[in-house]
Amino acid sequence: MKTFEDITAEKIQGTNDSSITSKRSVERLYWSKQSPGSKPSRAARHVEFFRPFVEKPQRRSPVINRGYWTRMEAITRHIEDIIESSNCSKNVIINLGCGFDPYPFQYLSNHGSSSNTVFVDIDYPDLIRRKVRMLQKTKDILDIIGEQTTIDVDLKQSKNNEGVMLATPSYLAIGCDLTLLDELSDLLRTIFVESDTLYAFTAEVSITYMPKDAADNLIAWASQFQHSRFVLLEQIIPSGPDQPFAQTMLKHFNKLNTPLNSVTTYQKVSDQKERFASRGWNHVQASDLYQFYNKSITTEEKNFLDSVEAFDELEEFVLFCQHYVILYASTSKTPSTLLNEDVREFPTLKPAKESYTISSKSLNTTHKKFAAGCIYKNDSLLQNGGFTTKRTSNNVLITSDESQKYTFEKEPFKERMCHSITRLGADKYILSGGRLAPNAGLNDAWILEDNKWTKTFDLPEPRSRHDSFTSATGDVFIYGGNFKAESQWLKFDLQSGWTPLTQENAVPNLVGAAIAFNPATNSGFIFGGLKSDYFVNTRIYSFTINAGNVISNDITSKFDSAAVISLARYGAKALFTDEASVIVAGGVSEHSLILGSESLLRINLTDFNVEGNVADLIVPEGSSLPLLSGFNVDKIDSDLVVYGGGAICFSFGAYWNDLTVLSLNKNEKKSDKFIALAKTPVVLEKPVTIKADKAKPIMRGYKKVKVKPVPRVSLDSIKDFDAFMNDIYSKQTPVVIEKVDVGASLSKWKDPKYLINAVGSDRKIVAHVSDAPNLNFLAKNFEYKTLPFGEFIQNVYTPPKENAKNMYLRSLSSDKPQGKPAIFRHDFEALSADFVLPPPLAPLEDQHFSSPLRISSPKTAIWTHYDVTANILCQVVGSKKVRLYPPSDVSKLSFPAGASTSLIDNIFEFPDSALGGTKPLETTLAPGDIVFIPACWIHATLPLDVSISLNFFWKDLKPEVYGNGKKDIYGNKDIEDYENGRKTVAKLAQSFKGVPEEVRKFYLLRLVDELKESI
Repeated sequence: MKTFEDITAEKIQGTNDSSITSKRSVERLYWSKQSPGSKPSRAARHVEFFRPFVEKPQRRSPVINRGYWTRMEAITRHIEDIIESSNCSKNVIINLGCGFDPYPFQYLSNHGSSSNTVFVDIDYPDLIRRKVRMLQKTKDILDIIGEQTTIDVDLKQSKNNEGVMLATPSYLAIGCDLTLLDELSDLLRTIFVESDTLYAFTAEVSITYMPKDAADNLIAWASQFQHSRFVLLEQIIPSGPDQPFAQTMLKHFNKLNTPLNSVTTYQKVSDQKERFASRGWNHVQASDLYQFYNKSITTEEKNFLDSVEAFDELEEFVLFCQHYVILYASTSKTPSTLLNEDVREFPTLKPAKESYTISSKSLNTTHKKFAAGCIYKNDSLLQNGGFTTKRTSNNVLITSDESQKYTFEKEPFKERMCHSITRLGADKYILSGGRLAPNAGLNDAWILEDNKWTKTFDLPEPRSRHDSFTSATGDVFIYGGNFKAESQWLKFDLQSGWTPLTQENAVPNLVGAAIAFNPATNSGFIFGGLKSDYFVNTRIYSFTINAGNVISNDITSKFDSAAVISLARYGAKALFTDEASVIVAGGVSEHSLILGSESLLRINLTDFNVEGNVADLIVPEGSSLPLLSGFNVDKIDSDLVVYGGGAICFSFGAYWNDLTVLSLNKNEKKSDKFIALAKTPVVLEKPVTIKADKAKPIMRGYKKVKVKPVPRVSLDSIKDFDAFMNDIYSKQTPVVIEKVDVGASLSKWKDPKYLINAVGSDRKIVAHVSDAPNLNFLAKNFEYKTLPFGEFIQNVYTPPKENAKNMYLRSLSSDKPQGKPAIFRHDFEALSADFVLPPPLAPLEDQHFSSPLRISSPKTAIWTHYDVTANILCQVVGSKKVRLYPPSDVSKLSFPAGASTSLIDNIFEFPDSALGGTKPLETTLAPGDIVFIPACWIHATLPLDVSISLNFFWKDLKPEVYGNGKKDIYGNKDIEDYENGRKTVAKLAQSFKGVPEEVRKFYLLRLVDELKESI
């Protein structure tokens, strides 16, 4: 049986498997093509070095590909630089925690083997054993590293130190735990003569998994060799652990049970530099990975990357790079030519005299990035399109007026992102441009009037990431969005369409700039934006629009140097808050990570003083900080409202912004007043009349419903099974039987070690795994993942604050998962004796057809659904909230035809006001509570803690009702008569084929009324 320590080691090694798959994606996509640059490492590579280690290659997303390409270039170029600058007779390049990285083979392939350069890979013995086994099957790599030799080293070996496991004249593979420094010293000094040997250590996201003190000891140990270099690449959190990207990253690694043990101590580049300087390294240079990218990657190489894989969501790439440090250290004064000498960190500005208070509210329909947005009818916000898991085109109305209705007609244009929508006169709005893929821009434009979209004049050329704004007279102007556009400025009017404006003192072609425009003066300011050479614009411009002319001026000299650095951003937003103040929000800086305190800046236009700390970063409970990327911000009254935005945080997960209100009123949570209306099945446009003798029409979406508690009884009140059937089952209403002794499971199953030992750490289970806190079967916002039971349990029992992914096990048959129902006592024999049904319910042991075990991580809501069979749900570990609705509510809960699962995303967070006319019951189950759920009662569950429960389903209808031969291992397939009825309805709808549409609707509605009469 594996120990917890063994499992932890395996998890750390598992990060290698994920990393190497991403690097294989880069190899197949980029390295297979000729890339620019004179060095061989950037030439086309014909040997696929990662192929032996990745059985099933996957193409990663563009941001992951570019991120790993940059990581590998940083390490590769440093290795080359160190070898080229070495004056020693022997160079030993040691990869600490090497994983399956093939850096030695790449170098030797490109440069040839040499008697003065030896590569040494060191990692856990198990991992090195796997690596050696794969190498010995790969002739291309064996030919590169040379003939195998034997090294006679008489050193004590152990489980964690197996010494040299493969040796050639140019390559050694050593299996040794990196905490065993004495053993490593003996081994290296036995093999190599130290006096004229350069030791170059590399650690690419490896030693950060070690305990911090052990990693620090390793760094100090490496400096004790006479000629030594060190290249470190690992995560940092320059703005602290609460910054949204950092938060997502830390949760990801904590969820994997591979926490980044050094990052909370060495949060910044300067911390890492001091870390090495204080441990024997005489010369240290360090920067974040994006500074390396801008310094060492040429424009030609960047163009090559774009030619292979178009990519324009630069913010996500920059955020990734700025959460990684690349550090070079030397025991001599030898510098690196690849990194800046100075440490660049974001400037801290003078704090604002008055700051905004942040409050937020989760509105799932606004969770999109790079959507278009504008103020709609003065006090609401209109969001259109954007990207979630795909591009969209739909409108979302964000309003504080609960009487508002969603009345927009369906959008007739293509789904898009990076476009704009702007007010055009009093009651019109114009949507322009955007893109499909990064290299597939759009030039169409559409006008929204009276809730309908009408196509208007096309733009002269495609534009995306452009700025649009409205003058006091209702004219719409566009700036930027296409490096090759003949005129950066366009004006729109309804008669003549788009007209280019002439420019005086032209501003360079920019994409993703921030414009603050004052309609009262027809003037504004331009901050940041990306230039065609891929660098961020560092100049600041003012402009005035006069008739068909734009007069601009470079006013950079009016700002101090810290302000200039702070305002040079890509993807920021800017707006006037009054005649004398401009707010600049969000975006990314190529200088360094924008600190949370400086994410929102206020410019005083009287003296051009720029203030930071404009927003209070201590948010109230229930609110969260926004990630100001791909977002919109507008001013309503005196408040700033941030809506949409967020980012795919590399491979760590997505972070979506809640609707966020920044208010100068510190005593009111302003975000609570907003709702979001979208055209979905759960937000209805018309009132629905509930059939009752004295019923009044109920407006679904606006009438509050009352959630009642599920009735509770004690086990003592149920004498036997007949009493259960007569007193509880026969009433067909949920009941909780509370405080039942279900055996030793109540105590034993709380211990994850007990569960792992009993079931077996290596036993494979299939779990639902998701970034979302609410699993939705129809949306499939989760993946089915086959995991070892031990790994699954460790992930589930990780504290919620450290659990990046949500996990849920609904056990399957151990014999035939797709062919038989789950039977707990057969599928988990080692746990069977722990659980005992009380005598009044014991006959269900013989009658039930399915008994799945359910284990879930905290706060993992399970979709709203119904089962066609009756069941009892027995809570064993943790507490679980259960919401139930009677079968008569099915038409009010957004169940698509033929589906037993609702479209409602998370019914526990869904506003009661949107479920008018329903009759919900709710209870919170404690360990030992058992709830009876009758057939077809709609329900959803939300575990409040780590939760283990057990269901017993039994078929309480006549066998023929379920249908002959119908395979139903879950108990949720609808009865035969319903399926036949659906076929009849389909035939009925088709029977009106030759009838005009309005006549067809007329008669079908009459038939609907007749069907209702029969209910």
